[in-house]
Amino acid sequence: MGHKFAAYNAQGAITAYYDSVDSPVPSGVNAIEITDAQWQAAISTQGYTVSNGSLVAPISPTAAQIAAQQAAAAWSAYQATAKAALAVSDITILRCAESAVALPAAWAAYRKALRAIVGASTGDPTQALPTQPAYPAGT
Repeated sequence: MGHKFAAYNAQGAITAYYDSVDSPVPSGVNAIEITDAQWQAAISTQGYTVSNGSLVAPISPTAAQIAAQQAAAAWSAYQATAKAALAVSDITILRCAESAVALPAAWAAYRKALRAIVGASTGDPTQALPTQPAYPAGT
């Protein structure tokens, strides 16, 4: 293996990696020479940049940032479950329409509650989803 290089743009974001043996740095490209260890670290972790001619490791997220990311992921998963329940409830709505059965108020409220979860930007993913009502008679 040859020497490793990290190419970067005007903002310092790494745009490519090069090796002096099999992929030399093209003419006119801003690049710095990096060690093999730096290259391994940079290709395995997103967020490395170049500043003042040096490779800079990404800043580790704070505990609060990690907690916020975990909360957002949990809420997103909860919303996906609510969205799936809403999609399944479409079958009941279609059966009511096909059978000329009026949509029960409990089903309308159930679907409204699911849509509120799907549309909310944040919430409590530990709460139970709304309880599905009994299927309407005649469907």
